[in-house]
Amino acid sequence: MAYHIYTTKGFVLKGLPSGEADKYYYVLTEELGLVVANARSVRKSESKLSAGLEDFSFGTFSFIRGKHSWKIISSQPETNTYRSLGKHPQKRLILSRFLALTRRLVTGESIHKELFSLTDSFSQALITVEYDQKELLAMESLAILRLLFELGYMNPRSEYEALTCNQNFDTENITIVSLLQKQILIDINSSLAESQL
Repeated sequence: MAYHIYTTKGFVLKGLPSGEADKYYYVLTEELGLVVANARSVRKSESKLSAGLEDFSFGTFSFIRGKHSWKIISSQPETNTYRSLGKHPQKRLILSRFLALTRRLVTGESIHKELFSLTDSFSQALITVEYDQKELLAMESLAILRLLFELGYMNPRSEYEALTCNQNFDTENITIVSLLQKQILIDINSSLAESQL
């Protein structure tokens, strides 16, 4: 029986051991949404897949849909965002919290191209731009605010419209979030509490 191969860009959100040598991976993809997929024998030293499947890796992945689940058949890594932030522990923490929240909030296999774009622009901004402590906290709040809006966990507020209508993490948006930080955190926490996830 021939299987259709789906190839798409993606971020590895998390890998979990399965059996003796396999792992299950949560991969946020551009074309398929959040995919939970098995990679066979990936924990063996000779595995060719393992290099592209580290947590927080970005690359191109090929999947087939098996009888009961997705399977990863190839991975071509482009960058490991977490490693790229090696000298910035605060940025690493912010990235890991954002991706963990993404994994928690995304349900089903709905396609979320805007969410993929948000994750890409957020990780690239963390890698390429220098922020002070206050700006980093504002940036994290902005990313989570956009995540909640994108997934429908937060109702639109007029004062947030300019912040949620694009994916930029530029100085202007960071400054606006800094000024609204207290209210944004209240709204984020309220939305997360209401989600009961």
